[in-house]
Amino acid sequence: MGHRCTPPPQHRGQHSARPGSKVPVIDPFFWGQPSGIWQQLVTWVTQGTAQGPLWEQIAVTLEEAIIGFAIGVVLGIVFGVVLGRNRFLADVLGPYVKAANSIPRVTLAPLFAIGLGLGIQSKVALAVVLVFFIVFFNAFQGVREVDRNLLANARILGASQQKLTTAVILPSAL
Repeated sequence: MGHRCTPPPQHRGQHSARPGSKVPVIDPFFWGQPSGIWQQLVTWVTQGTAQGPLWEQIAVTLEEAIIGFAIGVVLGIVFGVVLGRNRFLADVLGPYVKAANSIPRVTLAPLFAIGLGLGIQSKVALAVVLVFFIVFFNAFQGVREVDRNLLANARILGASQQKLTTAVILPSAL
């Protein structure tokens, strides 16, 4: 007869937890406790962090995000409209833009930190890249899908290329 996997009936449950005993289900070394997280947040708000007051840290982060967002939006719209209006440029630069877009964003953060340092430049650059491709592809597709009849009517009325872009294409695309 082979060995039994389960203990005999008289020994079952001897090494299991007793009712009312504490069994460490989650080791606090590996998992934070909500009460400890709350206490740390209160400490940061009232006494500040090791790098200074929490509100200054939040202000710096918002500044980096807003600057990166603004630059990314402007660059995305400009490049999207230019490439959307110029078929040759779109054909030449399109594969490079798509290749750059395929790079995982999470891999860019350490590259920017190494190349640009830990200052505001690396964070702004990451925000620019995060925003640029979203805005670029939307602007590019929007310019490509402007109603051709609307463009033809504006040309018949004597609209120049600049007026066509500012008065017809941009409002229709964005």
